[in-house]
Amino acid sequence: LEFRRVLFRSSSVVAPSVFTTLKPEAASVFLRIIFPKMFIYIVVFGIVSLGILIMKGDYSVVQLYVSCITVIGSGFCYLIIPQTNKARDDGDETTFTILHTISVLITISILLLNVFCFFGVCYRYQNSASR
Repeated sequence: LEFRRVLFRSSSVVAPSVFTTLKPEAASVFLRIIFPKMFIYIVVFGIVSLGILIMKGDYSVVQLYVSCITVIGSGFCYLIIPQTNKARDDGDETTFTILHTISVLITISILLLNVFCFFGVCYRYQNSASR
């Protein structure tokens, strides 16, 4: 649950606010600090989630896949940060746009998958407890 908050706040609240309150140079520095940390947190929380699922043994295949996708997707986003930054610095807008779009789409997908999985799991356990 915690990494969902980190992901949601960083993606939907922090980044847009940065561009409306900071000058472009300051915004760039801030985002280059915050996003690598965000992706590392998501990888760590995803690995912890995966470990807990496996140790408990009471999980669905969907939960397992979502945890794996979370780790792999956020790890991939972390790994493309240097290329994304280099493309921006070099003025290669095409490469920057492609890499940034990939990163945004993966991040949003991870968020949505985890939200749907969370509510699906809660619904499943709520229904099984009421029987």
